[in-house]
Amino acid sequence: MFGFLTLITARDSREHLLAGFLLTLTALARPDGLLFTAMGGIFVLITERRIRPAIVYSLPVLLLYLPYWIWRYQYYGYVFPNTYYAKSGDLSYWSQGFVYLWIYLKSYYLLLTVPLAVVIVIWLRASRSVAADSVVWRAFLLALLFVVPYMIYIVKVGGDFMFARFWIVITPLLFILIELPLRLLIKKNGVLVAVALLLAATVILRLNLYADDPKAQVSGIANEP
Repeated sequence: MFGFLTLITARDSREHLLAGFLLTLTALARPDGLLFTAMGGIFVLITERRIRPAIVYSLPVLLLYLPYWIWRYQYYGYVFPNTYYAKSGDLSYWSQGFVYLWIYLKSYYLLLTVPLAVVIVIWLRASRSVAADSVVWRAFLLALLFVVPYMIYIVKVGGDFMFARFWIVITPLLFILIELPLRLLIKKNGVLVAVALLLAATVILRLNLYADDPKAQVSGIANEP
């Protein structure tokens, strides 16, 4: 999230470099983090419309991640870490992946409104109610670039055997996507705060699919809190 916030407010080379460094750390922490790093680079190209900011953003990848990856490949002889192959990350299991996604959305039912929120923001942008260089639009664009490819990847590999574990990474971004149209449509701060509190309450009041039996499995997916 620190990298996300830095990138949507980045306006100069120093801030682009910092954002690139933070998202490179994400890639070093987890192999699928490289997906967010790559999407950040695409975001810089789209918003800045110049190659220089994208190069500055990519410097940490070239100076930190690439030497690390070369060393790792020379040592282990594999492109990805062992877990990628052990969990068949190169194979597709779309049907189970959609089940994994649906169980998550059914539990946190507020997130079912994300597609509507996306349509509203796009409509407001098309009607020029949102400026292309505004923080709101930049946050919306980057959240989509982070969320959509990541969700497609997780669904493709069949999700996980633990409930929502892989979705925790993007959950804050999904709530940001819900928040943005509300921020644009609701002009009174008091009303906006009240709505924000209501949204937070829906997280607490989620549908617990494992309430009757915490050790149960739903379509092979366990809670394991």
